[in-house]
Amino acid sequence: MKPDQPDAPMRCIIRHIPPAVRAAGASMPADREALSLNAVPADLLLRLLRQAGSHLATRATLDADRAAGAPIAEDGTVNVVAYAAWLARSLAHGP
Repeated sequence: MKPDQPDAPMRCIIRHIPPAVRAAGASMPADREALSLNAVPADLLLRLLRQAGSHLATRATLDADRAAGAPIAEDGTVNVVAYAAWLARSLAHGP
């Protein structure tokens, strides 16, 4: 996708998963070369957050957020932007 395309800002795509993340066992669908931020597998998201220094990124936390209404799909994928917005709203307005 070229940056001059009108919908380019709307499509956030990670084109390359860093080798360190792959070596750590992060899974990415074998038939996909790019990963959309609209549907990140939960295990990959948790691994990336932990590698970034989060001590709160656990499966239990993600499950609790989903139970509280976080936008996490039935298949376990997470729209990162929608989830970040949900977290911000939760922090601003309380549970």
